[in-house]
Amino acid sequence: MNTRRVLFFKASIVTVLFFELMLSPSLGLCVEKTQKGKGQPKTLTIGYIAGMTGFSAGSERVIEQGGHLAVDWINEKGGIDIKGEKYLIKLVTEDHKSTAEGAAGAAMKLIYDQKVKFIVGGIMPFTNVAINSVAEPAKILRAAIYNVVTPDEYGPKTPYTFVTCNGTVEGMITMLTFLAQAHPEVKTIAVSHPDDGAIPFIQPWIVKIAKERGITVLGDVVGFALDTVDFTPLAKKMLARNPDAIGMINGWPSMTGGVLKVARQSGYTKPIFITTYQPAEDTLKVAGKEASTLFYQHSLLPGDSHNPQIVDELMRRCQTKFNHSHIYYIIVGFNNLWMLAQAIEAAQSLDSTTVRDKWEKMNTMKSVLGTAHLGGLKTYGIKHTMSYPIPIISYVNGVPKTMKLMDVTAP
Repeated sequence: MNTRRVLFFKASIVTVLFFELMLSPSLGLCVEKTQKGKGQPKTLTIGYIAGMTGFSAGSERVIEQGGHLAVDWINEKGGIDIKGEKYLIKLVTEDHKSTAEGAAGAAMKLIYDQKVKFIVGGIMPFTNVAINSVAEPAKILRAAIYNVVTPDEYGPKTPYTFVTCNGTVEGMITMLTFLAQAHPEVKTIAVSHPDDGAIPFIQPWIVKIAKERGITVLGDVVGFALDTVDFTPLAKKMLARNPDAIGMINGWPSMTGGVLKVARQSGYTKPIFITTYQPAEDTLKVAGKEASTLFYQHSLLPGDSHNPQIVDELMRRCQTKFNHSHIYYIIVGFNNLWMLAQAIEAAQSLDSTTVRDKWEKMNTMKSVLGTAHLGGLKTYGIKHTMSYPIPIISYVNGVPKTMKLMDVTAP
């Protein structure tokens, strides 16, 4: 989405929001009084915005399922306790359809039809910007899943948005730190990123982080369309720079696997990496066993001895409820809702501003993969990012192996 389109879109949404606020009844708080007698729990409705259709659906549907497992987990333990009253969570999902317009529409439905005060979800920058244009003016507290360091997506302009997963900058830090340690011969890299409007903001960060580790980024970040199917031209552009390693900063598994496959078929034998976070099995399915070697990504392996015990439990639940074992995206979605629930209970309030103010003081939280730390002020201009330990895995002849657990707090 180009800058002109984003500005026009945001202006349109603000106008619509104004009339909604003027014409709609009070937003209130979506709490259903379900008790028939004293001591019976109430229901707290939380909205979920995910790409259930469109190009991002293959991954975002699984992440959304992780949110449902978190709801089950919390409700089985009695729900959220607020001043002696129990609240069971009800999760209502709206499809953003992998578009900005769909994301804004989903936020409108949740806020004005469902009357929610809390929303989870949001990964891609243009969907995050669209959700913000509706949710922030209405003071809706949102636990976003990811951010790509674009100012309108997340920062001082979004005081009601928290991020519950290591973002783009954190992924660059951990992956390039690992790359410099594991491959000291790598002195130059060529990198790519989907052309989603974030490249101008990502470029200085990748250059800075790489330089601090003795690595030079060759040329500008190579962009490509979000609906790309043939990754041959993209891979060829990076290979033409003759780098010691090539990588992707962000992208879905289909993109990662596509680049990996073309690069190996072109005879490139040096390290390939991605700084974002993906299921270990997905890239392998796209690239194939033969191409998947000397490849690094943030992920985790089912059944690995490095995994916390809760991972095995979530794996069992995922297989029972959804009949698959894509555990990494499940964990991302689980953490997203779990952290919001922790903030609500810690605040002992269902007021979004009170919960926000409390969350800002919670320097640590629980996550599936270990203690999450609050940071982000230096990087994003707002201390609303929860970062937690992430394993880095490698592939050798199609066989993945956990290399190292990398921990980082968003600067």
